[in-house]
Amino acid sequence: MSHYRMSHTRSASWSPQRELLESSLGEPLRNVLREYVPSALIQNGENTSNSQNTATVNMGDEEDDRDHNNNNNSPGYLDFTACLSLVKKILPFVVLMLLRWVWEHRTGIVVLIALFLAFLHFNKTIRRHVSLRDRRHVSTVVANMLFLALNVHIVYYVFYSEKLHRCLYFMPPELDNTVWDVLWAVGITDFMVRFGVMFVKCLCVIQWRCIVPYKSRGKWYMLLENLSHFYRVLLPFPRWISFFMEDNQGLVMGLILCGIYVSIKLFQVFSKMSELWAVVRFFFRDQYYGTLVKKSDLSDTQCPICQEELDEPIMLHCKHVFCDECITSWFDRHPTCPMCRARITTTPPVWRDGSTSALVQFF
Repeated sequence: MSHYRMSHTRSASWSPQRELLESSLGEPLRNVLREYVPSALIQNGENTSNSQNTATVNMGDEEDDRDHNNNNNSPGYLDFTACLSLVKKILPFVVLMLLRWVWEHRTGIVVLIALFLAFLHFNKTIRRHVSLRDRRHVSTVVANMLFLALNVHIVYYVFYSEKLHRCLYFMPPELDNTVWDVLWAVGITDFMVRFGVMFVKCLCVIQWRCIVPYKSRGKWYMLLENLSHFYRVLLPFPRWISFFMEDNQGLVMGLILCGIYVSIKLFQVFSKMSELWAVVRFFFRDQYYGTLVKKSDLSDTQCPICQEELDEPIMLHCKHVFCDECITSWFDRHPTCPMCRARITTTPPVWRDGSTSALVQFF
């Protein structure tokens, strides 16, 4: 009987569902169960089960904390923390050295920033007047030409002792071969070349239609820009070769650095040559974006772009009709139809809107 009581006690502690068990038994066995397995024991079993579950959850939380501590103590995490601490210690010194360098070359930095801001203004103005065509303000374009010429003359006059104009024909200026002096000479020369190119573009903008038709002006702008790219990529070459061949770094090291620089430079030169050749072929090729139609075949003879009567009407493949000159000028800025936005040409309108590259060719 004691063995029977112990076995039932163990079963009761393992199975807390007492009511289900009693309902499945007969009346005699139900009395025996009530006598030998009290409710307190079953409740203790349920509490024991809950305690075990709580302990399991606590053990899981402890294991998560242990894994988190192990991750924090991993070699990679410690190396990252050490590097971050080192950067925090070095950063103030780097900022101080940078401030000293900026103060030492404050004149040159201010001049370069002023030239860049002037370039942005002139570039935006030229693009706007190129898009206006007949409605352009000639006086404004002429004023920009005067300011461009004035900027070039002021820079070369103020820094005349440095003979910076010699860089335009690949001659060395009267400067040292320090990194700053090389960047200064190359940067000023690059800005002067771009100002000269924008001056020529302004001349093209104010020309009469009979001299330079609007239909072909986009090609002229693109040709001028790509010619300047090829010229500008060659200008820094003598200055950097002279810098790398300094006597204080040895002949062998100088030859190695020059070899690496020449390899990179040849790749840039060949890339610009291929671009220039493609532009030259495009310049001498007639460009047609649709088919010529007669005005008598059209119900509406007004051009949607210029809002005037159609002149040499061209019908695109999307069935919209425009003046030949108007739609050609439009495709100098956009590759899609101005009415339905259908893509008409696959040739990207690069540099045909009169814009100039903002990238400074330092190397």
